Amino acid sequence: PPWNGTDFFVAVGENDHRNWDDMRRYGFVSAGHGDKYRRAMSNLHVGARVFAAIPGTGYVGVGEVVDEAVGVKDFTVEIDGQEVPILQAPLAAPNMSEDAESEEQSEYLARIRWIDVRGRHEALWQKGMFANQNVVAKLRQPFTLQRLAEHFDLETVE
Repeated sequence: PPWNGTDFFVAVGENDHRNWDDMRRYGFVSAGHGDKYRRAMSNLHVGARVFAAIPGTGYVGVGEVVDEAVGVKDFTVEIDGQEVPILQAPLAAPNMSEDAESEEQSEYLARIRWIDVRGRHEALWQKGMFANQNVVAKLRQPFTLQRLAEHFDLETVE
């Protein structure tokens, strides 16, 4: 099927460098620790819609990209009305700062305005839904888009 130019699948691989709870709390998706992951994150453009999926668990969120991906050392979050570097924020991912000074190895974060997010226990997964080994992929599968629209109560999915 043709791609609408907007919808992306984003794999939220959890490990010491990233955690879904941090992404929900602070409004971002991330990947890193390799040039291919940095390049994948650069595909997310302002205005794109992302469907976040935890591999092996299911889809847990939908949101809109509001800022393109930057290295973790340059990403800020709001805490108690103050903008602070994310690395100074309380994080569930214990090693998000690893390789922060390396352009190729750093974690890269794209700011997301979440439309709807769910906990891991509320993830949506049905046989036949789109999944991909890439961190970021164009999402154009009608079956998956329809199920996501229903699950996240979205008015339109093209």
